[in-house]
Amino acid sequence: MRKTKIICTIGPKTETKEQIQKLIEAGSNALRLNTSHLTVQKCVDLIRTINEVRVDKGLPLSIIVDLAGSKIRTGSLLSEQIEMKRGATVTLTSEPVVGSESILHINYSKLANRVKPGQKILLDDGKVELKVTKVQNKGIKCDVISGGSITAQRGVNIPNVDIDLPLLTDEDMEFIKACSKESVDYFCFSFVRDAESIVEARKVISSFGDFGLIAKIETAQALNDLERICEVSDGVLVARGDLGVETALEEVPILQKRITAMARDHAVPVIIATQMLESMLENPTPTRAEIADIANAIFDGADALLLTSETAIGNYPVKSVEIMSKTAQEAEKWFEDLRHDKPKLENIATKDIPQAIAKSCWDLSKCIGAKAIITSTASGGTARRISRFRPSAAIIATTPEEKTFHRLSIVWGVAPIVIPQVNTTDVMIHVAAERAKASGFVRTGDVVIVTSGVPCGVVGTTNMIKVHEVE
Repeated sequence: MRKTKIICTIGPKTETKEQIQKLIEAGSNALRLNTSHLTVQKCVDLIRTINEVRVDKGLPLSIIVDLAGSKIRTGSLLSEQIEMKRGATVTLTSEPVVGSESILHINYSKLANRVKPGQKILLDDGKVELKVTKVQNKGIKCDVISGGSITAQRGVNIPNVDIDLPLLTDEDMEFIKACSKESVDYFCFSFVRDAESIVEARKVISSFGDFGLIAKIETAQALNDLERICEVSDGVLVARGDLGVETALEEVPILQKRITAMARDHAVPVIIATQMLESMLENPTPTRAEIADIANAIFDGADALLLTSETAIGNYPVKSVEIMSKTAQEAEKWFEDLRHDKPKLENIATKDIPQAIAKSCWDLSKCIGAKAIITSTASGGTARRISRFRPSAAIIATTPEEKTFHRLSIVWGVAPIVIPQVNTTDVMIHVAAERAKASGFVRTGDVVIVTSGVPCGVVGTTNMIKVHEVE
């Protein structure tokens, strides 16, 4: 069983039922819908199609709705694209103008209050670099330091400047209202700046139902509040595109490791994204550097890897998944030998019972060579805590909750199985072992570790470990 999970973005090349089935068969564990490129109705239609497929297949599969959020952008242009030439001067303004080589509309009225001469401003993910020379009430004069072509509605980044935009826009709320009525597992939030914004977003989302919240880490401000963001989120996503614009490009590999480690410390699934197999937009084989990137993300301890354009608009969406899956499987063969986190994990001392249970499952599985760790979980918390330790044994999460069954599909090493609600520990162990055996994870005679809560079915009561021989 491949332990690293794969998330695919649905787009024009993969939005049919047939293509969605092929992505899942190739190894996708979750599907992402990017609202930046969808209407509300189109998003709802895709959710229904995906849910139909996952019900037919009976597989755990997360549906993730990625909200566009508040982003500073340029406005419309006089032509399809304009050339920003090095050494030229351009004015940025929040006034309603049609853009040209000499003036661009920016959809952020407070920009003049946030920048000063010498400030760097980046357009279109850093393809064009400007430097502020003069700040006026109605316009910001800039020199073009690094030129290039841009089209309309391009992103604007202002490194190291605190931008006070709301996390959720009116358009995001329309998507939330519509999608919350469908079979959505996670909402993903763009341009998160601090933990408080996630707390506030959860208050809003909770009025529509129970959904997991994934925080994208793509701003410098988020890095300053990383630990608290991990504490209040149900997942974090390392968005290397904007992160490489908001911070120095050479810092991105270190930040990836830092974010991954912090998320694991809090037993929060961490997703690595952006340009994992970018060359496969056009080519049937990836670069060697891309293969190394996938492997290194796995060695860092990532729970899941995200394909974006590769599966949304690329020419080889299914093949991209197949190659990522094969690369992950090969890397995982060497994970135990190359991991560097064991001393830290082995020295964990805690009085928190669920955390102590998770560590004990890992320790015990190593001592007795357990085939699997079977955890009975209502919310998925126990499975996530055990996954943090990256045990060699399979983690089989049995749950009566369908939402937990699907949400756990993005957690490293976890194989979720739906079982009926049971009322006694003995019945739970018997049912869980039988389902694990029927699913091919264990065989008669295998030794497994079972962990659960007593009394059964109560969230947050994990307090029991048992070594069990499968009958």
